[in-house]
Amino acid sequence: MLRYTTILIIKMCIERSIKVLISIGLSIYKLCLFPASKVDYTNYDCFLLIVLSHGDKGVLYARDNGYKPESVWGPFTADNAPTLAGKPKMFFIQACQGDQLDRGVTLSRTETDGSPHSYRIPT
Repeated sequence: MLRYTTILIIKMCIERSIKVLISIGLSIYKLCLFPASKVDYTNYDCFLLIVLSHGDKGVLYARDNGYKPESVWGPFTADNAPTLAGKPKMFFIQACQGDQLDRGVTLSRTETDGSPHSYRIPT
């Protein structure tokens, strides 16, 4: 079971993701526990699905069981979601693997117009 602090962090990630997507001009069509592959996407230019979860190698965890990552994009192929045929489909999956804390990755800026600071991105 997820701890309350973890749930709050996930909620903040979702809210921030939505703000970023709206700021770049995307409309948000929010679906929760609904067969998203059955929606008529005729009037949409692309499809974006964000999954925030936990997992292990080759498996993501839902509240009640595990599932393979392939099952996330399978329902959105042209034969399963015809109104998405020929449209870009983006799947972002953020899922930790295991119970060990990750040290992150040090990233140095390569652009000359930015500040020369390094940042640590948690992975």
